Amino acid sequence: MVFSPDEGEILAKIHLGTKCAVAEEIIVKGKLVIHDCGGKASAEEHKLTHLISELTALQLMAVGKNKATIDGSANVTLEAPHSSLLWASHAG
Repeated sequence: MVFSPDEGEILAKIHLGTKCAVAEEIIVKGKLVIHDCGGKASAEEHKLTHLISELTALQLMAVGKNKATIDGSANVTLEAPHSSLLWASHAG
């Protein structure tokens, strides 16, 4: 699954605040590609929750001129009123 900006090149703005020594705000550009940690079979299986992470082989995000990645994973479910529904990903 690919997340990309609707328009322009800014994918996200991370607000760190005035007390941060690095920067008050970090601009992330590019695209975020995620995958189901259980592989294609898991992605296509209808479940309540899917464990996802960044597909780091592509690394399409950048902060300034440096490549950026997301470390870790997340369990993803649907929000109410759909939270009891099974869902899956299908290439197409």
